[in-house]
Order: sequence, then C-alpha cells, then structure tokens
Amino acid sequence: LCCFDEQNVSIAARLRTEFDLPGHSHEEILPYRDKCLMKSRLATTGLRVPKFSRFNDVSFAADATAYFDRIVADVGLPFVIKPIDSAAAEGVYKIFSAAEFLSLPRRLRRRYEYEEYIEGTMYSVNLITKDRRTIFGGVTEYLVNSTEVQKGKVNADINLIDSDPRVSAMIEFAETALGALGRLDGATHLELFQTSHGDLVFLEVGARFKGLAGVAAMQQNYGIALVNLALEIEAGLKSHPWDLGQVYCFDAVIPKRLGTIEELIEPQLTSGFEVKWKVQVGEEISQSASLSDNAGTFLVWNKDYDVLY
Repeated sequence: LCCFDEQNVSIAARLRTEFDLPGHSHEEILPYRDKCLMKSRLATTGLRVPKFSRFNDVSFAADATAYFDRIVADVGLPFVIKPIDSAAAEGVYKIFSAAEFLSLPRRLRRRYEYEEYIEGTMYSVNLITKDRRTIFGGVTEYLVNSTEVQKGKVNADINLIDSDPRVSAMIEFAETALGALGRLDGATHLELFQTSHGDLVFLEVGARFKGLAGVAAMQQNYGIALVNLALEIEAGLKSHPWDLGQVYCFDAVIPKRLGTIEELIEPQLTSGFEVKWKVQVGEEISQSASLSDNAGTFLVWNKDYDVLY
C-alpha cells in the first residue's frame, strides 16, 4: 500500500500498521506530517529552523489581543499561522497586523501552529532514498511563495540544472534533515527558503513526491521514471525505465480568480507546453484558497535550459 498524496499519507501508514503490511509505519511517518514535531527534531542538527510553537486555542479564545502580543514577543511580526498537518498551502494565514489576527475565525477547527515569517526564495529538494542512501536528488526553484496563489499569482517552479551550485548545498541540507527525522526509503519532498543573505532555512518536509504537475515535470526534466523507481523501492514492484527521452521542463499552477470565465488564454511561448484546464468558459468560480483549488496546471519544456529558465 503506497501513497503519494499528502492528505492520505497518514491514513496509508495506519492501514499498513493495522494490517501488518510492508512499508513505513505510522510512527515513522509522523515526523514527516506534524510540522511542530519535524522542526523539534531538527533542533540539534545545526540547520536553521523558524521559531515556532503550537497554537493555543484556549488562549486565543480567552483574550485574542493578549495572545497576539505573546506571539509577536515570541516569533516577531509578521508571522505565519498554519495547520500542523496541511498541504498545498491550505489553511495558511500570514499575519501582518493585530487587526488581521483578530479577524481569524474563533475556532480554527484543526490543530495549528504559529511560526516566524521568513523572507526569501522558496525551493524544494526532492530525493529518492534506497537503503538510507540518496539515489536521486533534484532541486526546484519557486517563482512565488506557495501562499501567493491565494492572491491570484501563478505558482511556477523550475527544476534547477544539476551544475547549479545551489543544488549540492540544498541536497546536503535535506539529507541532514532527513537523518534527524529518521530517513525513510522512497520519495521525500523538502521545502526551504534561501534568504537574501544566502542562508538556508527549513520550511517543511513530506514523505512523498511533489504534488500536482511537479512530478510529471521532474520525470521529463531528468529522464527518469521516478514514480516507478519509488514504487520499486517501497513495494518491491519491478518497474519500467523511462523511455520518453529527456527535455528540460518546469510546471505551474494557475489560480482561480473570483468571477465568471470569459476565455481560456494559452501562453505565447518559444518553448513547448501543455495546459490541463480544470475550468471552462462560462463557469462561475471563487478565489483559490490553496494550490489544490486551482483552474489548471501546465508544463513547459525546451532542449535549451537557458531559454526555458
């Protein structure tokens, strides 16, 4: 039983544990799901981790203004509030003022944390591990912070070419983090920030591939059947190799904007591309609340990496 969907990784692990199936147990998966636990585990690694703490619903309900002041004293302003087990930027709030904090729902309906706001460029490090050793590593650079999709910005992320000096440094960072979490065989997806000073700061990690069109872009970009490779490692299923050639590739998520769709406009590019629309002309749509709530995804590819970039 294998799962590459973040929202169901824990369920799959519980089922494997309950029915004594091969694969990672719920206890092994937990540090890759609980955002507070994962950051706590990294405390002794020397990696930079945002200041954080679990969100206290009782304190928030009793006196939101006083609780806001306590959080600011702890991690500074602005800060971020997000579910400890969310994905795709779902349920994430960036708080820049007391007024924004006081406008939050009085019941957030799930377990939340608050953490220091980090200014920087987001990246993801995607590894496949076998016998606790990296057999594939790749890094993607995000055009915008994932939460900017909620404001209507397209979230594209490009696979960095392996000769880029950022790649080796970020893979080393990820390997150190996985070592502290209990390194799992199979696929992992770690997100981090690089600040304007060049510092790397941990964001979060999942025991799965990148979501949406990201894994399709990686397979084309590296010319490797990554999903088959991970399934072979995790489930012992003999996999087929990639046979579609290699071409540099990036992917993107198109957010929804509130209103009625008048036209679906495809980009004018010198690179090849494929758009997968999830909406149609005439449809009334609401504003995207997360990466999962999107109008479509697309891939862009080119044999010339500099042109693609």
